[in-house]
Amino acid sequence: KSGVAASNAVLWAESHDTYEGSSGSSGFSNTADVSDENVVKAWAIVASRKDSTALFFARPGTALMGNISTDSTYKSTAVSEINKFHNLFVGQSEKLGSSGDIAYVARGTSGVVLANCDGNEKSVSISGTGLANGTYTDTVSGAKFTVANGVLTGNIGSTGVAVVYNGTTTPRNTCSVESGDFKGDTITLNLGLD
Repeated sequence: KSGVAASNAVLWAESHDTYEGSSGSSGFSNTADVSDENVVKAWAIVASRKDSTALFFARPGTALMGNISTDSTYKSTAVSEINKFHNLFVGQSEKLGSSGDIAYVARGTSGVVLANCDGNEKSVSISGTGLANGTYTDTVSGAKFTVANGVLTGNIGSTGVAVVYNGTTTPRNTCSVESGDFKGDTITLNLGLD
């Protein structure tokens, strides 16, 4: 539906209907065969938008729909950092754009989310994002980006997504066993902090 205010819209990269559906007007039967990597790239653009609410579908993986997902993409660093960006930039202006295969959403003058629509790692040089001159950090990979004379330069990492602003990477806990069942009195886990 066109003409709906962004604050009344819920955006998503895919839903349970598009994932499990058996028909569609877009030329494919469902999104189950779209790679997790490409869903995250779509999420980067959708979830970094101004005013709207975004919804990430946790794919079931090998689990039955409604059970705990075996696909952990929803817990990835890229998804997490995109979500943080969305919350940090509430109230900031929005500028959508593209440069070659790179789609971006710039927020205010201090943050941008980039998605490489044709691969993963890529060196970029983009004019017109509206970011202020300075050095920024990609909170997904930790790489530095620079804006000089209105040109954003840097390298998108292995996820194909960069979440660039004056933020810091967030420590993450790790566990050698994601989930599951065990029998006996004990289980050995390796816990860490990355």
